Amino acid sequence: MNPSKAKITFYAERSFAEKINATLHFIKENWKISLKYAIYVILPLCILQAIFV
Repeated sequence: MNPSKAKITFYAERSFAEKINATLHFIKENWKISLKYAIYVILPLCILQAIFV
């Protein structure tokens, strides 16, 4: 964590291009957290569904 990084303001009026830019910036900053969530929560559920359905 680098405290000098600017935080994203979630509730802001943006144009379409600014929305895309903010979304990509958010994904770039938080991809590790999202990947951990997918591995620990979503992947086991998908495996169970593949076995029993």
